[in-house]
Amino acid sequence: MKKTHKFYITTPIYYVTAQPHLGSLYSTLIADTVARWNKLQGKKTFFLTGTDEHGQKIAQAAQKVGKHPKDFVDSFIADYKKAWDLYDIKYDAFIRTTDKYHMHGAQQFIERLIDNGYVYTSEYTGMYCTPCETFVADGEKVCPSCGRETVSVSEETYFFKLSAFADKLLAFYKENPDFISPKERFNEVLSFVESGLNDLSISRTTIAWGVPFPKDPKHTVYVWVEALCNYITGVGFGDEQKSDLFNQWWPADVHVLGKDIVRFHAVYWPAMLMAADLPLPKQLLVHGWIKVDKQKMSKSLGNVVDPLELQKKYGAEPMRYYLMRQIPVNQDGDFSIADVETRIESDLANDLGNLLNRLVALAGKYEINEVKSSSLWSSASLRMQDESRQTIKEFFDYMNNYQFHLALARLWKFINAVNAYFHGQEPWKLAKSDMQLFEEVLSVTCHSLRIIALLLWPVMPQKMEALLSSIGVTFIIEENTNILSDFNSWDKTFMLHKIPTLFEKPVTENSQESAAQQLQETIKEENHITIDDVVKVEIRVGTITACEEVSGSDKLVKMTVDLGQLGIRTILAGIKKSYAPADLVDRRGIFITNLKPRKMAGLESHGMMLVAEDENGKPQLMAAPVGVPNGTRLK
Repeated sequence: MKKTHKFYITTPIYYVTAQPHLGSLYSTLIADTVARWNKLQGKKTFFLTGTDEHGQKIAQAAQKVGKHPKDFVDSFIADYKKAWDLYDIKYDAFIRTTDKYHMHGAQQFIERLIDNGYVYTSEYTGMYCTPCETFVADGEKVCPSCGRETVSVSEETYFFKLSAFADKLLAFYKENPDFISPKERFNEVLSFVESGLNDLSISRTTIAWGVPFPKDPKHTVYVWVEALCNYITGVGFGDEQKSDLFNQWWPADVHVLGKDIVRFHAVYWPAMLMAADLPLPKQLLVHGWIKVDKQKMSKSLGNVVDPLELQKKYGAEPMRYYLMRQIPVNQDGDFSIADVETRIESDLANDLGNLLNRLVALAGKYEINEVKSSSLWSSASLRMQDESRQTIKEFFDYMNNYQFHLALARLWKFINAVNAYFHGQEPWKLAKSDMQLFEEVLSVTCHSLRIIALLLWPVMPQKMEALLSSIGVTFIIEENTNILSDFNSWDKTFMLHKIPTLFEKPVTENSQESAAQQLQETIKEENHITIDDVVKVEIRVGTITACEEVSGSDKLVKMTVDLGQLGIRTILAGIKKSYAPADLVDRRGIFITNLKPRKMAGLESHGMMLVAEDENGKPQLMAAPVGVPNGTRLK
C-alpha cells in the first residue's frame, strides 16, 4: 500500500481516574470525523485511541478506594468503550498502557535511546505536579497547567538529553511550518524551544506503578514517556512479527490532542523520535478547551458534563453535530444546553430534516416515486448547481484545514439556499400547472440533498445514510474509491420513500412558536394535512388586555387574552425581541385555543398566538378581522 493511500490518526490516551467526559469525547470525535473524511476519499485508515493507566495519580486514586491499581483502571474501560460505541466512534484499535505488548514496546523504545547515547543517570531535585504527572520549573509552587499545588521531589533518575535537540527541532519546525495546527499553538512551541531546553527526567524511583525501566527495575519509566509510546506500539513497534504493520502505518498523519499537552507532543515526543531514528508524525491537531460557564471543565469545579446523559436526552448524532459546529478547533468553546437545543431545532430539524420531509411528502402526494434528472435546466436550477460547486470547494478547503465549524457553517448556507429555492419555486403550485418544472424542482432538491448528506456523513454517519436511503442512494465505502470525486454530478435518478423523522425537536421554550410557524408552512404548502386535521384546530379572535416580560427568558412575554365566551387566558409567546410588552396591550390577534396547556419558563401557557414574518424576518402579529367579536372561531 502506498503511503499516500493510507491515513493514520490518533487521539490522546485518556487518564482513567474517572468516566469519559465531554472533553475526551470531543477529542475522539474530531479523530473519528477526520478518519471518516479520509475514508470518503478512498484512503485506508487506521484510528487509534485508548487509555493511560500508569503513574502516581492512578496509584493514589486506587489506594483511596482500596483497590489494586490494575483492578482500579479495569473498572473504567467498559465506560469508555460504551461511550465511544454510543457515539458511533469507529476506532481500529483501543490501546491500554497496561497491555503487555505496549509495555514491551515502550521498553524497546527506551533501549534505543540508551543505545544511541541519549540517556544518562543523575539526581533530580525540583517541583512536580502529581495530578498532571508533570515536572515543572524549579520554584513553581503552583502548576501552570492545572493551578494546583506542586510538591518537591528529590531522587535518582535517568535523564533524556533533550537539550541536544533544540537546534534540530527548530530546523524541523522551519521545514514543516504546518506541523502544528493551528498557528497559535505553533508560535507558543517555537518560543519555548528558542528559550532553551533542559534535559528531561524519564524515570522515577518513588513510583512502582508503571513500566519497569529496561535493565534497571528499581526505576519506573516516567508515565508521560511511556504514554507517548502508545502511538508506535499501537501499530506494532517492538514486535518483530509486526514490523510490516509498523512500516505500513508509521508515521502518524495526525495526532489529535488538547492544548494543555501540546509541549509533550510538539517538543519531547519529536526529540525522542529523532533520538530513536524514527520518522516524526506529520501533524499535530491541537484543539482548545470546552468551557462551561466560562471555565474549563474539571472535577474539582464540579462542571464536568456527562456525554452519556447528553446522548440519552438528545441523541448521539445531534451531539456530534453540535460539538463540531459549535466549538472552533483553534479556540476555547463555550458549552450550553440552550445552544444544543437551538442547534438541534433550528439547524437539524427545521433546516435539514424538514426539507427532506417536505420533498418526500410532496412527491408522494402526486404519486411520484422516481425522480429523474432534467435534460434542460432552468436558470434557477443552474444557479443552484453553481452554488453547490462553490459550496463543495469551500467545504473541502475548510475540512482539509480542520476548520470544522467553518465547513459546517458554509454547508448550512447551502442548505438555506436549497430551502429558499424550494420555497421560491412553490412546487405545490407547479404540480397543478407545470408538471415538468415540478419534477425539475424535485430533482434539484434530491441532487442537493445527496451532496449535503455525503459532506455531512463524517459528522453524522447514521443520519446521513438514512437520508440517502430516503432518496434511493446506495452508500458504500470502498478503499481506493473516492466517493467525493463524483458527488457533484447532476445526472442521477432518485427513488423516494418515507423514513422516520430524522431529527426530533427538543422540548424548549421556543416549541410553541416553532409549532405555529410549522402550522403556517404546512397550510401554505397544502401537502401535509387533510381537512380532518384542519377542523381539529380551533383558531379564534382575541384581544390582549395585559402583557409583561417573563423573568429569566430573553424571548417570552406573558399575555392576558380576552377570548370572549371562552373567558380570559394566559398565553405565552416568544416575541419579546420584536415587541415591547406595552406595545401589545389592546392589540387584537388570532390564537389557537385548543392546544394542551404546557409549561414554559415555569409558567403555564393556554394557547398560541399566530404571527407571520415580514420580508426582514421580523414577526408581525396576524391582525383579527375588523368587527369580529372576541372568541369567534375562524373557519
